[in-house]
Amino acid sequence: MRKSSNTFFVYFVALCVSLLFAVKLAQAQESYENDVIELDQEELDTILAPIALYPDNLLSHIFVASTLPLEVVQAIRWRTQYANLTSYQALQKVEEENWDPSVKALVAFPDLLSQIDEDLDWLAAIGEAFLSNEAQVLASVQSLREKAYALGNLQTNDFLEVVEADKQIIIQPIHKEVVYVPYYDTRIVYGNWWHRHAPYYWQRPSNYFLRAGIYWSPRVYINPFYFDFAKVFWRNRYVTVNHPYHYRSYRNPRNVHFKNTGFVHWRKHASYQKRLVRQRLYNRPYKAKNLKQRQVKQRFVSYQTPNRKSNKNIKY
Repeated sequence: MRKSSNTFFVYFVALCVSLLFAVKLAQAQESYENDVIELDQEELDTILAPIALYPDNLLSHIFVASTLPLEVVQAIRWRTQYANLTSYQALQKVEEENWDPSVKALVAFPDLLSQIDEDLDWLAAIGEAFLSNEAQVLASVQSLREKAYALGNLQTNDFLEVVEADKQIIIQPIHKEVVYVPYYDTRIVYGNWWHRHAPYYWQRPSNYFLRAGIYWSPRVYINPFYFDFAKVFWRNRYVTVNHPYHYRSYRNPRNVHFKNTGFVHWRKHASYQKRLVRQRLYNRPYKAKNLKQRQVKQRFVSYQTPNRKSNKNIKY
């Protein structure tokens, strides 16, 4: 009889602990989603400059993957190990890995991974900014695009389709299942830089070729699912994701940027929700909001120094 009572007591305690932890998770998640930090606009424009003119799908993968820096580093090492694979072959091979789909998508772009590998502080800064204020990050991307567009440095060509609709600038591949990554001089393409510090400037990969004033990567053949997993919902300033196992045929993604059908905000997706809650509970100070704002601000700014590695040889 006593043994039965002890067993019941143990189960009762376990149930109470589980319920308490579940409540704590829910509270932490709600607090995390409502806790938006205003970021320094100069620092934000500076780090976004090299990628703001990337195709929307690639941009969305970079943003989501930047919140998983450890997996990105693993992907960099993995891509080095399988350097002999084409982009399409790498995307097929990487399905064996237990990584986020946006991280897997980046293995199709070895030059981009190589650049990230040389500047992991930049990746950390992007992830921190995206987690802290997603809407401000995406608004900054649109602001940078508008400046390049107004100067005629961003327009439809043989590689990208540039569409201005609903006061938003959308960039997408012009060929089905083929992606070209642009390389451009951030000190020129946006016109006279309006901030005190120069924007991030990446070295051009040697295998890129010049066309229409911009250097382009060799063509990258992509699985159709690449286009259908993560997208930018520009109207509401957030990134949406599709369930990673819902494979659908390729379709023109333009309408998705304004009509969010079949996709959910990436923060609300189950896998990301668990990750964000876990990060919220164990890795971030959240008891005092003003303390968190100060620490995140210091961390964000610390990544942006005038003597950053990628800019050290540039004469201003």
